[in-house]
Amino acid sequence: MATITAYCLKGHTTSGPTTAAVHRQGGCLALSRKLAKDLGLYRGPGKYDYRFGVIIEVAGVGRFIFADLMPPRWEGYRVDIYYATLNQCRVFGVKKCQVKVVMR
Repeated sequence: MATITAYCLKGHTTSGPTTAAVHRQGGCLALSRKLAKDLGLYRGPGKYDYRFGVIIEVAGVGRFIFADLMPPRWEGYRVDIYYATLNQCRVFGVKKCQVKVVMR
């Protein structure tokens, strides 16, 4: 079970493409380092072994492309889903959902 929130920060993801470019591909999200590590998508600081591009399913919300890591201060199991506007983020709010890897 993870805490799901939304963000609308425009710019570049850790993986390189702009969030807008990834969003056009079907939506993207950022995972906390702990959750990414437990899902087998992150090895730890300095390892640079991120498995960006993996499809993640957030139960009851949809499928998204793993395109970014959350800052280290966000501990535990957290997911940030990218939305284009602040209003969409506010409407989404905060949810608790199951998260799983769908396609590697």
